[in-house]
Amino acid sequence: MHSPADRAGAASFALRVRIFYFFHFVAVGIYYPFLVPHLRGIGLGGSEIGTAQMAGSVAAVPGALLWGAIADRLGAPA
Repeated sequence: MHSPADRAGAASFALRVRIFYFFHFVAVGIYYPFLVPHLRGIGLGGSEIGTAQMAGSVAAVPGALLWGAIADRLGAPA
């Protein structure tokens, strides 16, 4: 059984994660619409801008696999 202190700690952690993700998505929502005009302003062409925006998505695939492998190795699925 989990003690009330364990449940309170888990609830506190969940709240902190929710707050972090809220502010993360606010920051992305503010940053992302201005990225393409900025890149055009510094003289990049369409294919270069597409490559710059694609880089994060391409890096996310092996990053997620690596993150999962590390979590499995450490026995910490959360």
